[in-house]
Amino acid sequence: MSASRNNLILLAFLGFLVLPVSQALAEAAETVSENKETDVIIPEPVPLVGGVQGARRDIGGVQAQELKPVSRETVGTLDAAHGGLSVDMWQGTPREVVETWLPQLPAAPGALTPYDLQRRLLLTSAEVPQGLPGVGEKDTASLLIRRIERLFAMGAGADARGMLDLVPANLRAESLIRYEIESWLLEGDDKKACGLADPHLSKGDDVFWAKAALFCALVEGDKAHAGLSLDLMRESKVPDPYFFYLAETALGAKIKTAPKLEEPQALHLAMLRLSKKGLPEGLADRLTQPTLLKAVLGMGAASAENRLLAARKAEAAGALPAGEVRRLYEAIELSEKELADALALAEKDKGQRGRVLYYRWAKQQTDANARAEAIVKGLGVAGKGNALLATMRLYAPLVEELPPSPQLAWFAPTALRVLLTAGLPQMAKSWSEIAKPQGQGQVQNQAGEVLLLPLLRLAGQSPALELVHLQSWREAQKEAPPERATLLFGLLEALGDPVPSQLWLAEAGAKAEAASVPPVLWHGLKQAAQGKSSGQAALFSLLALGEAGPGGASPLVMQEVVRTLKAAGLEKDARSLALEAAIAAGI
Repeated sequence: MSASRNNLILLAFLGFLVLPVSQALAEAAETVSENKETDVIIPEPVPLVGGVQGARRDIGGVQAQELKPVSRETVGTLDAAHGGLSVDMWQGTPREVVETWLPQLPAAPGALTPYDLQRRLLLTSAEVPQGLPGVGEKDTASLLIRRIERLFAMGAGADARGMLDLVPANLRAESLIRYEIESWLLEGDDKKACGLADPHLSKGDDVFWAKAALFCALVEGDKAHAGLSLDLMRESKVPDPYFFYLAETALGAKIKTAPKLEEPQALHLAMLRLSKKGLPEGLADRLTQPTLLKAVLGMGAASAENRLLAARKAEAAGALPAGEVRRLYEAIELSEKELADALALAEKDKGQRGRVLYYRWAKQQTDANARAEAIVKGLGVAGKGNALLATMRLYAPLVEELPPSPQLAWFAPTALRVLLTAGLPQMAKSWSEIAKPQGQGQVQNQAGEVLLLPLLRLAGQSPALELVHLQSWREAQKEAPPERATLLFGLLEALGDPVPSQLWLAEAGAKAEAASVPPVLWHGLKQAAQGKSSGQAALFSLLALGEAGPGGASPLVMQEVVRTLKAAGLEKDARSLALEAAIAAGI
């Protein structure tokens, strides 16, 4: 985008900011009224006192209001009453900090809780942080535009498009238009994507528009135009051999060996879908972005193995409901013989089909004890960390159907972990009430309320644990590494429960994993906790966790993140993250 065009956009945006308050509010209301698909929330203005609007201040014992500019940047689709953060979530946070770090939020936040927190952070209607907008070429976009960009990047296409409806056409950056086009491509709506792209195909400054022109020509069956676009890209020496390969084969060329797809993008997957080609070998293993992973599910030519893998990874990242993965597992056709021998076949198959067989074997068990045993086997091949959490959510409905009973006391720890991971704390607590030690040795180490109390406490479902409780838990976990105990102790203290020094001293042999977090993020977390800024707390917590999520982050990072979120008033998120980290670590 040219610098002059950037300047025009910036002037248009600043022109809105200096409008009279009444006119600005009227235009914001007009924007809302034009949006048919999204409930838009604009923070209510502070009641007028003394004829001015904004922040209160005392003058001679009389409360007055200081004028605050009204900005489209305040709008959102969530508020505190509907799952969002508070309207003053950026209180005390300089605009420069938000502008610098918001664009660096991870595209794949790592797990369900951080994904949900990041989505709510970006959708919340809130007062704009204090400070002037940046003036560099990349800073002409408002915070609203930055929020939309991150929503698109993390695969929340519908949310992003709802927010995009709030941006006037003359303020829409080219990058936003591209994001919207790509989101429709990844969702398989080529007609809508090409309709949006059409006005820009002849004047776009980026090679993206040349590729889009070729793709849309193929969609319309206009091979002559597609061939012309291909020739122009060859002359311009566009460095994308895999896109050339897809275009040439779509135009009828016979190419035996395909080049490697180094950096898959939306247009690559759209071209694969259009040409009814499967994914290149190994690509599903390399994909990490939720936007691309979700697109694989709509590729009819993709193998069942690749679709299942993509669905599992997208769900583990928080971007796909567990029900969608479950639907795929249940849609796989299995013969009567396969169903009859599902367990034996599953134990031999280490791929995605083996996971399906484990799940289907558990689902078809009508005896409670047999189903519980099958669930344990299925979870046993789930892996660790965030992958284990995702598999627990997959099996949650099967656990819900099991009635807690003394005969299933041995299964109580597994049931409780699965139900807590699925966000069903009350149902999980019912399993703790029937959990009793069953004999000696390994059986006792797998059952008993003593093992469940720490998790219930992290979930806020039990009173603070006393010394004897933690000592009993550690004794039952005596074969576990000391790092597991120090993680639990750190999470409890981060949530406000002091752990006696003698328990910490007993774990003197525990090793602290290096926390590869830049000092500036530690500083941001500390400031957010001190200032009780929920927006800054969420922002820096998500940056500190990165794509590792609670199942892969350092215990030191987890403790600081949980402590910061709780201090900033986001206790529910803090407890959810603590639970995910604890369960992923085997607590």
